[in-house]
Amino acid sequence: MKLENQNILITSNEPWSDVWFSKHNYAWELSKKNKVYFINSPGKWKLRNLFSNAIETTAITETLSVISIQNIFPSNLNALKELNNFIISKRLKAYMNNRGLQDWMLWSFTPLFLFRPYLLQCKFTVFHIMDMNWTNFYGAKLLSQFADRLILVSEHILPEYKFCTKQKLVIGHGISEEEFFLEDSKLSLVKKEMEGYKDFGLYVGVIDKRCDFPLIKKMAEAMSSTTFVFVGPLNIPGDHPYINLFNGKTKNIVSLGKRPYKELKYYISLSKFCVSPMDLSYSGNELSHHKTFTYLAQGKPVFGPPFKAYHEIDELLYTGNSHDVIIQKIVEFQNKGEAETLKTKRINYIKQFLYSSHLSKIEQFFNS
Repeated sequence: MKLENQNILITSNEPWSDVWFSKHNYAWELSKKNKVYFINSPGKWKLRNLFSNAIETTAITETLSVISIQNIFPSNLNALKELNNFIISKRLKAYMNNRGLQDWMLWSFTPLFLFRPYLLQCKFTVFHIMDMNWTNFYGAKLLSQFADRLILVSEHILPEYKFCTKQKLVIGHGISEEEFFLEDSKLSLVKKEMEGYKDFGLYVGVIDKRCDFPLIKKMAEAMSSTTFVFVGPLNIPGDHPYINLFNGKTKNIVSLGKRPYKELKYYISLSKFCVSPMDLSYSGNELSHHKTFTYLAQGKPVFGPPFKAYHEIDELLYTGNSHDVIIQKIVEFQNKGEAETLKTKRINYIKQFLYSSHLSKIEQFFNS
């Protein structure tokens, strides 16, 4: 089976938006040679869901569409999860059939729904596991059982699936070829937006409970003359103990809010250095930080804790096991700089993880 001219249903626990994760990137890359339908995970249940069977489709490009569906019943019990799954599967199958699409594969990034793919009569199903602890959720073992192949983002997740005898492929995060190229017109617009900030440090990504807020606070205090720019949605409540870091009350922290994923590279290109202040005590954070790839695609120095996935490139990153060490390394970099060759080494290293290469390996795996 070739990954060309296929009809592909992609399920995700995160909705389609300007904020992209791996599943959004895979949908984008797969849509270059296939017709892709990205299915948003059913949102919070509402009473009106009982009386609605609406399925909404939004076209992103000619070959990429987003489908929104809803649970019919509140899914707080496993029996209701099964009932919702049955109804959604049947409705989605009829919806696709009515559009002349009777030959498709399911590429699932979540076991929270459509966990019995035979109800969809998919010709092929892959369970693509990007997160730890999915096996704690109802549907994960069922989807593992019914999937034709399993793909895991890290070998550290493999022990969770030792119960499953299906063929497995470990393949890490990827990077799009598009991330290495900057359009002059778009770069000029971002330069104008950022012209008031010089030699700034940058974080791109969601600002939420996975962040190491004490580290961010210490960085801002220890380097009061350095501006730290945060680009991404602020997903913490207004009474969060560290909210003052991002509401304009910390003078050297600028929170710009979210920007479209494909524009993040322009902010990265203008930064002096990038930071990955993630809390490694939060489950799954210790594996990797996906935005590291977008940082390295622009050759930027990256400061943060040591992630398991990047041990082999310690010489290209600046990591520390404590807040003080991380801050010390940033200060040393600001004072002394770094070898000019490191930028080229970072870019060359990250090019081996192109999505085009990943998809070629995955295609071979599907045919093995």
